[in-house]
Amino acid sequence: MAGWGAQRATGQRERLKRVMPTSRLHPDGNMSNRRHPEKGNLAAMTKLFVTILVIAAALFVVNASRRWQRRHGEFTRLPPRGEATDADVERFVALGRKMTAIKLYREIHGVDLKTAKEAVDELAGRKRS
Repeated sequence: MAGWGAQRATGQRERLKRVMPTSRLHPDGNMSNRRHPEKGNLAAMTKLFVTILVIAAALFVVNASRRWQRRHGEFTRLPPRGEATDADVERFVALGRKMTAIKLYREIHGVDLKTAKEAVDELAGRKRS
């Protein structure tokens, strides 16, 4: 049976040689797409592009979720009203959220905005040194 399939394939090649111009036949007798040689690579390039696109989207999602967690995570939550301490003020200064630190300082100590800002700036200056 294998011989019959081989004979059939050989017969098809012979018919193609008669019907098609020789420029379209590959030296080994198979048809080739000489007019569009990049067509075969197009599928591979599309797969590669889609793969890179999926990886980039996944990296973007991971990065965005990490940024959201940093901004809205457990360490950046405000303590309940009346339970804030100076340690919370220092934590927000260390995180770079000076406005929040000033609000907490005002709530804890009951001072005006200018005094709270000066105190938080002093804390920030000590943290940098």
